[in-house]
Amino acid sequence: MSDATTPRYLTLRAAFGGLGLVYFGLIALLGLAVFLALTVGPVRLTFSQIWASMTGAGDQVTETILFDIRAPRMVLALVVGASLAIAGRACKGF
Repeated sequence: MSDATTPRYLTLRAAFGGLGLVYFGLIALLGLAVFLALTVGPVRLTFSQIWASMTGAGDQVTETILFDIRAPRMVLALVVGASLAIAGRACKGF
């Protein structure tokens, strides 16, 4: 990808530290999954409804759906996924 004439600071590997681009992509996918977990369901919520509920200006039904059903489910899914990743890594050894 780089040759002798390309300065080291212009290569992707140097700019993103090897796997940095992969990690950035995975974090972006995680953000998309969180957004979809909060918006998609039997009652669809828009970004403006979610934002209004988080700032305290939303209606009671939206706040109930968001804070009592979807957000705890999303947090639990993140914790379970992280726990499975840690357990898998521990089983393989360091």
